[in-house]
Order: sequence, then structure tokens, then C-alpha cells
Amino acid sequence: MRPFIKNISSRPFSVGFILLYVLPPAGMAWFIVLAMMKWGDSIRRRRLIPGDSISILLTMMILASVGAALSHHQS
Repeated sequence: MRPFIKNISSRPFSVGFILLYVLPPAGMAWFIVLAMMKWGDSIRRRRLIPGDSISILLTMMILASVGAALSHHQS
């Protein structure tokens, strides 16, 4: 079991893309969790929040997920 967990932790984006293909909601959740962990690490270490295209994409995914949850809750 340890080699499997070590493999996942060494390639989190590969696992995320596999999840996006097999189970899209789980893949989106995986990437959102990765983004939140990276942002939390950046804030704790007092670094600038990254502004590359992947970070912007993940920010938009988080906002879209929250917006969809709120709009579904209101209807």
C-alpha cells in the first residue's frame, strides 16, 4: 500500500487528470483541494499567490463550483 500512496504524492496532477477522465466531479474536487493546499502554503509562508494560468484556472473552477452550489440551493 505504501508504494501506491508514494506514487500518488509524487504525481498529484497525473492522478487529477485520471480522475477528471473517469469521474469528473472527483477530478475537479481533487484539483480544488490541491489549489487550496498550495494557496494555504503560500499564505502561511508569506509568499505571493501565484498568478500563472493554472492558478487562474483553478480559481475560476472554485468560483464556478461555489456559484453552482449557491444557485442550486436557491432554486
